[in-house]
Amino acid sequence: MYGMKSITYSVDAQLDDYIFPSTLTRLTYNSRHQIVPEYLPHSLTKLVLGKLWCQSCELPIASLPNSITSITFESITQELKPGSLPDNLRSLKFTARYKFTTTITPNTLPRSLTKLKFATDFYLGQQFQLLFAPGSLPDTLQTLIVSESFNQHLEDGILPQSLRSLYLGSGFNQSLSGNVLPPALEKLSFGKSSTFNQELQPGDLPQSLRFLQFGPQFNHMLHPGVLPSMLETLSFIGFSRYNHIFVSGSLPDSLTIMINTFNLESFHRHSRHCPSQSLCSINLLMQDLYQRASHHYLLANNSINYSPQLVANVLPSALQELVFGASFDQDVFGPKVLPPNLKTLIMTQCKQPIIVGSLPSTLTHLNLGEAFNQSIEPKALPSSLTRLELGDMFNHPLLPGVLPSSLKWFRLGKQYDQIAESTVLPEGLTHLLVASLTQLKDVVLPSSLDDLEIENEVSADFQPPAIPASVKTLWMNAKLPAVNIQNLTNRQVSFVSTCAASLPNVTTHNLRIEYSVPRYVRRRITSEIDTRQLTVQLRMNDQYHGVCLVRKMPVNSNDTDALYLHTINFDNTEQATTSSKK
Repeated sequence: MYGMKSITYSVDAQLDDYIFPSTLTRLTYNSRHQIVPEYLPHSLTKLVLGKLWCQSCELPIASLPNSITSITFESITQELKPGSLPDNLRSLKFTARYKFTTTITPNTLPRSLTKLKFATDFYLGQQFQLLFAPGSLPDTLQTLIVSESFNQHLEDGILPQSLRSLYLGSGFNQSLSGNVLPPALEKLSFGKSSTFNQELQPGDLPQSLRFLQFGPQFNHMLHPGVLPSMLETLSFIGFSRYNHIFVSGSLPDSLTIMINTFNLESFHRHSRHCPSQSLCSINLLMQDLYQRASHHYLLANNSINYSPQLVANVLPSALQELVFGASFDQDVFGPKVLPPNLKTLIMTQCKQPIIVGSLPSTLTHLNLGEAFNQSIEPKALPSSLTRLELGDMFNHPLLPGVLPSSLKWFRLGKQYDQIAESTVLPEGLTHLLVASLTQLKDVVLPSSLDDLEIENEVSADFQPPAIPASVKTLWMNAKLPAVNIQNLTNRQVSFVSTCAASLPNVTTHNLRIEYSVPRYVRRRITSEIDTRQLTVQLRMNDQYHGVCLVRKMPVNSNDTDALYLHTINFDNTEQATTSSKK
């Protein structure tokens, strides 16, 4: 074990002094026996005491090496005593279950601690209330994450002045008045199921706060002066009950990101001055954004379909990223409705025409949603725009001047079927997504185009589009007819080879191939059919040689995926492939 740096010890035997090397830095100890401190090397920096660790054992005073800076308890039933933790400890976590029967007292936690986390406070079905005595949290602590049931009344002196980040779980519902929050606090988060619903007064939240996240039950109006003037991110998570207006001055000018997920059932109570049903940061994954939109759409089917009207000068001028949810169907293209520094605008259900001059000149990313089907006038889109997504319902001409010359990334939806003369793409465009190959028929593609994606499935005998030589990357979905399984993988690669031969300028093919195969039961072919998918990445080194990576996806829980590597060689008269399974 010489030179080893990480070990998981799960042997149900007493330790001896030869078990751990002097180079060890991380130890996961999951044995029922007590740790013998003398056998722990002084190189150790991270210690995890697993769920099987001696349940009746205590940590002896001054027993652990001072080199340890991080300790995680996956299970602990004994009280921590002053002096039992290393003097240089910086991170302490309780991740699974613990049993504290008394309040954590001063000097229990080392003065070096900067992060403290309690994940749960249940043990064998019994809940143990976590409490902090004044002065028990060291003045070096910067991050505190308490358990979901923590609901201690916070008095002055409970939280250290050094605290920068505080997470209060779903059970916390105590007043925050009286300067109980440290003056240097920068991040305050309530749990996604938080019951916190206490009124906030000006001065309750420290001016240092940059990030504030409320849970779904918070429903008190945020009057002017309540939110700190330096706040950058405000979030209402879950199906929020918040149904109050944001009056002028209630949102600080420093705000750049809002994440508001309002419950649609409360929309009928909103004032016309309230911001949209969903204001969100584009920093969230796009997949997550569409999942959010999907949930709102389902809710709207069972509730009053109402959304508040936005008026001018309500949204903070510093706001840069804005997403409207699926039930929002109001006109935002009025004068000064959208903030002047907005960079990203995503509208899930936009149905209103864009008024020339209504979009800010700083906008770079615009998604008009699947329902948008309005004619776009020349110069309606700002010259700063670099990314534009038009949904499946859009079917209007894209005449000269409609798409700005700054555009780099563009998507057309399924319904678009305008003639080639009515589809003018700007020079400078590098990425194009279309639903089908027919949308490209006779369309003049810009010579700057580098990346082309075809979203709908193509057949096995598809005719490759006439694409400019500048296109180097192709994304495509293919559906092949049912075939027998003999030499299956090589025949799929043969299809890929045909694509490569037909589009010689493309150097990178990213393909998803779907085909049918007979279902096996106890190694015998049945009359039933399974659908299998391959993902294929082909890289052409030159006109005649390429490397192909094929991943065969499993069709059921009994199947496994497989990875194949192929080399593709073209002759003037034939194509040859060789493969090896990895």
